[in-house]
Amino acid sequence: MKSKPTALVVEDDDLQREMVTLLLEECEMNVIECDSAEAATAVLQEEGHDLSMIYADIHLGGVGAGLLSLPAITGM
Repeated sequence: MKSKPTALVVEDDDLQREMVTLLLEECEMNVIECDSAEAATAVLQEEGHDLSMIYADIHLGGVGAGLLSLPAITGM
């Protein structure tokens, strides 16, 4: 049996994060939710996550700002 793909959702707005999560779950995806770039970085440092996609808020605060957070999240 093939496992479901996994998405990492990084969104600091609770309502938007919930909406995106629900949509991805309806598409038969596992979803890991994070409310900050720092939380996403911690998740990515854990072993065992085979991510198919990352959905990130381009206006995310915290580490960097907006798209500048993406390298911090992905380790690029």
